[in-house]
Amino acid sequence: MKTPTWRRLIVVTLLVSLLASAATAIGVQRLDDGPIIEVQPLAIIDSLTEPAATTTTTTSSSTTTTTTATQPGVLSWCDPATWVGGVVPGVEDRANVNGPVIVGLPWDHDDNELTPEVPCEPTVGAIRTTAPLGDLIWTGPSTEVTVDAAAGGDATGRVEVMGRLTMRPTGFDQQHVLSFAGLDADQMLGGDDGMMTDPGGLHAMGAGVLDLNGPDRTAWTRLSGAAARQDDAIDVDDPGGWQIGDLFVVTPTGPSGDDGYSYGTIIDITGGVITLQGLWDHDDDPSTPMVPRDGLEHDHPTVSLQDGELLTAEVLNLTRNVVIRTVSGDPSYVTMHPSSGVQHVTDVAFVGLGPDVVGRYPVHLHLMGEGSRGSTFDRLLILDSNNRAVVPHGSHGTTWTDVVAHRVTRDGFWWDRGQDENASNDTTYHRAVASDIRATENAPAARARLAGFELASGTGNTVTGSVAVGVEGIKDSSGFEWLEGAAGGGTGEWVFTGNVSHNNRRHGFFGWQNTNGTHVISDFVAASNGGWGVSHGAYRNKYLWERGQLIANGSGGVLIHANGREEGVRFVDIYVADSPTGFATTNHNREALAPTFIVDPTFSNVDVPLVAGGRNNPDVVRVSGWATCPEFADGAHPDNEWVLTDPVPELVCVP
Repeated sequence: MKTPTWRRLIVVTLLVSLLASAATAIGVQRLDDGPIIEVQPLAIIDSLTEPAATTTTTTSSSTTTTTTATQPGVLSWCDPATWVGGVVPGVEDRANVNGPVIVGLPWDHDDNELTPEVPCEPTVGAIRTTAPLGDLIWTGPSTEVTVDAAAGGDATGRVEVMGRLTMRPTGFDQQHVLSFAGLDADQMLGGDDGMMTDPGGLHAMGAGVLDLNGPDRTAWTRLSGAAARQDDAIDVDDPGGWQIGDLFVVTPTGPSGDDGYSYGTIIDITGGVITLQGLWDHDDDPSTPMVPRDGLEHDHPTVSLQDGELLTAEVLNLTRNVVIRTVSGDPSYVTMHPSSGVQHVTDVAFVGLGPDVVGRYPVHLHLMGEGSRGSTFDRLLILDSNNRAVVPHGSHGTTWTDVVAHRVTRDGFWWDRGQDENASNDTTYHRAVASDIRATENAPAARARLAGFELASGTGNTVTGSVAVGVEGIKDSSGFEWLEGAAGGGTGEWVFTGNVSHNNRRHGFFGWQNTNGTHVISDFVAASNGGWGVSHGAYRNKYLWERGQLIANGSGGVLIHANGREEGVRFVDIYVADSPTGFATTNHNREALAPTFIVDPTFSNVDVPLVAGGRNNPDVVRVSGWATCPEFADGAHPDNEWVLTDPVPELVCVP
């Protein structure tokens, strides 16, 4: 059996630690409020809400006096006095944290003066922080808490935050890690039915606050130019906060079909110049680790855009100092529940999460409605997920900035379509990246519509400056997609500008909608995709695609399935280069109610700029700013109507 990629990352991380001398980051229970029944061994252990009292006795020749004082500071997890009954919770127990409790403090674990103190890094069966005072706090240079479900019973592997969970390293030399172990995905019901009882997961509930904030580290940047195989240094635009020992990956930018990612670690950094140790995936076998080699594994050329601009490869930093991860067993997950409120999470890695179970995702906002409004998620990394990475589900007013989803099975940024309650409003993705998005063999339909970003129902939603690269699906898979089934008010329009989709197996952008709304797609780039730059469907709609650059896509620039309605489908100021075809029409399942307009196209090194291929129902196309009739495809509808509107009089094209 092949080793999962998240386990492979752990091997890579061990290699990283050997390559760098500096410290680097590692690239709960039933919810009933009824009485707790104690069983043997003690299954549920409560902490105190304040430091335990100490008793001191002074003896003199005439009297004995007793005084009680409160210990200053907060409680240490490893101190028996922290816990009711004086028992430190273990692997079979659920710990209820009712006050501030710190992990990571040095602790005299064996009462032996000859042995050094060690950091308090507990392994426990489950954790619940309670409102209003419960707060589990990480401290120390390198602190890990492990939640292990292997023992069963009250050891459910759940971490329920009704109070607070605090992971705030003060510098790049500190690592705060929450690890999950011993989970069995077969024990998860999935969906709403198991939301409150399924084993595993980090859950924000009630007034629970996830105070997860690592030191600022630029999540991703771009190469400043081309890079070649075996280069041992690269120049990047903005490596702010990057450290010696950080793991990174350079995305593919070669010709259509190039899926070569180059991994490496930083061994020196001066300004924007990074000296690197390459990590080569020498046999493409997930069961074997990547191996240290000199320089980059692949070429990463630039792509020439219009007016002399260059598109360069993205460089994704795969290191964070706050890590939520799975270390053994099936993957865990993170859920913010309907009753929880505003969250602000920054610079956190979610590694090896996302079991192949419905509703159990690495970062999932579950039907929070207006409760999530104002939440921000900055510079997150979702790495090696076995399920969709980011899911804002029926949760409004959230902002996701510089969030990277890399090596993800199923969609990177997913949208639950269909019922009105599933729609999210006023969501913003800015500079988000979906990279190396992988298909699952168990869901052929999902493979055919796999996407980096699924953009569907709701109002006021925005995606800007974002990137989809390395989506590996089939048929109609793409970097960005707009699908049928819009719900929740409106017609699923997104503000969409400045986004890039490149080196995906099939299309750059794919739409399949029959909505009444006017979708405006502007200032976009699709480069080196295996299919079309834009595949536009379904039956009738009225999209506006403007100022797009479609470069070196395997099938061509734009494939048009949909006929127009009302003001029609419009393609304005589209540049197509280094392609076999510019614009082509294909099967139309409904007759046109309005024309399709192609306005001021520009073609460079395109074999056939226009192809009239409409079938079933005829094309109705108007072209301005171009003076040559289309090539009429064999078997096309005999009534296909193409008119060049610039000549006077206008020219009606015929086969």
